Amino acid sequence: PMWLAKLLCRMMPQPDQVIFLDASPDILLSRKQEVGLEALAASRKQYRSTGDYLRNFKEVDASESLESVITNVFNVVS
Repeated sequence: PMWLAKLLCRMMPQPDQVIFLDASPDILLSRKQEVGLEALAASRKQYRSTGDYLRNFKEVDASESLESVITNVFNVVS
């Protein structure tokens, strides 16, 4: 459950950065067909809310080309 994850995050040392590769539910569904669109949308919402309690949470648009995503992640890390 998410409440347990939040509690554990507060108790553990925090990472320097957390990078969330995000894309629209439709794009995610085209890449990951094991779950339905509603489940993907709910999971995405929960992951995005992680930024509310992690100080170094960054989102990167993963709907772009692989090269663009790599460049954007590199820019966030540097």
